[in-house]
Amino acid sequence: MKKRKILMLTLPLVGVATIVGSGFSAWYFNAGTVSDSATLGVKVTEMHLTAGTLTTTLPENAKIVLDQGGASNASDLTKSIYVESSTGTKINDFDVIFTIPTASANGLKDSGIKGHFTLTPTVNETLKKYITVDEDLLSLTQDFNFTDSESLGVSWVKTTGELNTIYKATISLAESGTENTPFSYKANSTVEGANPGKPLTSAQYEAMKTALADVTDAITFAASVVFEIA
Repeated sequence: MKKRKILMLTLPLVGVATIVGSGFSAWYFNAGTVSDSATLGVKVTEMHLTAGTLTTTLPENAKIVLDQGGASNASDLTKSIYVESSTGTKINDFDVIFTIPTASANGLKDSGIKGHFTLTPTVNETLKKYITVDEDLLSLTQDFNFTDSESLGVSWVKTTGELNTIYKATISLAESGTENTPFSYKANSTVEGANPGKPLTSAQYEAMKTALADVTDAITFAASVVFEIA
């Protein structure tokens, strides 16, 4: 018999949780130093449904910063890309949290109903011309069945309280050049008309800034929880 899916809860993660735009630190070329910055906003709306809630600790208006890493790293593709908050604090990771009332979770223990969680990133196509984002490191799927003995593996941490049962997953945004990073630059060349990548000249740097100026959503995360009856 085919499984029958009941879509009790399927929603974007906190409306849409987004790493916006790109920032630029100081870049160095033969012509001297160039420096610029850009911050693009995004509206975040928290959604509450009776079957549970999905929230994230990813700060509003977080952005990807493209940093040359200094003149000595002009052609180094492994660094330095990172995510920072609107106050300039580096964000090494963020949590995705599914919360369901403990009374509801207890009622589902012996029901044969299981939950299926998915987290999927979408990377802006223009940004992908300059950097590589390992989407597998930013994605997650997880089944859970509300029983006390369920094995969740390393992806999920379950906490049961008097009022709420919380499932939490942590997603790494480690800076490029460090362990478990999803970010790296794409290769480039000084040949006119070559494919974009990490800028090697001030002209390429200006072209990158122009191309990314209208990028409002650098990485968008969508999450959902689907309840399934066996």
